[in-house]
Amino acid sequence: MTGGKKGRRYYRKSFIWFLFAASVPGLIIGICTYWFAVGPMEKNLSALHRNQIAERAQNIDDQLGSVELDISHWAFHPRFGPGLRELNFVYHFQDTYEITKTLFMLQGSHPLIKKVQLYVDGRKPVLLQPEYYELNDAGQIDGFRRMIEEGTNIYWTDWRPLADGENPPANKPIVLVHKIPGESNSPFGVLVTELRRDKVINILKTMTPYNEGLTMLLDRDGELLVADSTAEEDSLGGLLRNEIMG
Repeated sequence: MTGGKKGRRYYRKSFIWFLFAASVPGLIIGICTYWFAVGPMEKNLSALHRNQIAERAQNIDDQLGSVELDISHWAFHPRFGPGLRELNFVYHFQDTYEITKTLFMLQGSHPLIKKVQLYVDGRKPVLLQPEYYELNDAGQIDGFRRMIEEGTNIYWTDWRPLADGENPPANKPIVLVHKIPGESNSPFGVLVTELRRDKVINILKTMTPYNEGLTMLLDRDGELLVADSTAEEDSLGGLLRNEIMG
């Protein structure tokens, strides 16, 4: 009996050592495979992913920068110079027509642009969108004057003045504001450019092609302008505000 137990114990130990010895080459091969193949591959894929994100971010920046450049080009144009403040838009209808034509051209100059407005706080408040309107809506006039007073010469915002009776948009608009004249320290008007929200969301989605993660566009104050997930926008906006205030 004793010899049998010793024999079984011997065979058990021998079997364990056999399994251990048999597993060592596989373990070594696995470690070497990870070290020389899988590890570098993961690093390469991670670097490739980062490069793709950087390229897509640059593409978004280029498209929004292109809109800024087009608007800035016209804001510094002599047609929107100091003389615009004293212009009688009704009497000088040919000049009004040329400005309207320019705004139509600007509105169609980029696929992201939805609408362009020109507000002139002259002898009489005037709005071209792109057609000529003489403004009498006090609330809308105050809104455009607020745009003139706040921000830098060019800035992004998530609101625009609404006409009396106009329904607020379902989602916050994406608006680029450029004061006119572009070179003046005492602006008297604004070029207001509203972007197509759906197209902006589409280019933001190129940052997350596999529906993983979230891409956001923030203004200069860290406020959320738009995210590629509309359902999460309100909660994200509140979260960001809390983080900034905290």
